[in-house]
Amino acid sequence: MFSAGVAGLLFIPAGLVGQDGGVNRENPETESMPATSTAAEPDLPTAAEPTVPDLPTEPDLPTEPTEPDLPTGPTEPDLPTEPTVPAERERDRHDELVDQIQKYRAAYYNEDSPLVSDAEFDVLYSELEQLEALHPELVTNDSPTQLVGGDVSVAFAAVEHLTRMYSLEDVFSLAELEAWLVKAAASVEKQGGRAPQWLSELKIDGLAVNLLYRDGVLVRAATRGDGTTGEDVTHNVATIKDIPQRMHGTGFPAEVEIRGEVFIGSKDFTVLNE
Repeated sequence: MFSAGVAGLLFIPAGLVGQDGGVNRENPETESMPATSTAAEPDLPTAAEPTVPDLPTEPDLPTEPTEPDLPTGPTEPDLPTEPTVPAERERDRHDELVDQIQKYRAAYYNEDSPLVSDAEFDVLYSELEQLEALHPELVTNDSPTQLVGGDVSVAFAAVEHLTRMYSLEDVFSLAELEAWLVKAAASVEKQGGRAPQWLSELKIDGLAVNLLYRDGVLVRAATRGDGTTGEDVTHNVATIKDIPQRMHGTGFPAEVEIRGEVFIGSKDFTVLNE
């Protein structure tokens, strides 16, 4: 009964068949199954994912308007720190300025008939100062920058001041004013003085007069002239009611000079000409 079943089977010990269908003699304990091939599964179509459309970007928001650049004021020209040799044209211009200023001063101080306005005169004088600052060798003893005022008129007696009368120095910008303040402070410090304190007030452009009081009594009034010698105008000044003939109070010096400006107010000048 059993022999019939055995006849239909072929027994091969496990492990005798190799990967290539041959007999594996090294490992009789394992059995290889004949290799079978499988058909590759076809690629299934994938569902197309819907694309998201590009969203519109937010428009750029307007920025705050920027402040326009404010115009700057005119800058002061830089002056050279060291003097330079003047050219021929600069020498000619210096001579021309000296002649003009001397002419205008004589007409103003000696003849009482100004030829140009004060502003025009100041412009010429400032140019002369700058030119001489650049070229010190152009400065001479008779240069207008070395003199104060004008010559003494022959119509009045000449008198000498107890101390020299100086004229005020003009400035035409804040930069020039700052430079003058620094120069003045340095001059005071050089002489051993304390740092100056400043008091500013409106300047009335009139006739500079020097009043001489002795023992409190006005004895003489004189114009500035050239700063050292002026013109005696005592009788003229005596008619000005705002100038006291005698000082009030006590403790004033035995001899003192008081300087100021003599002027006519606009309303009084109008009345004078009516």
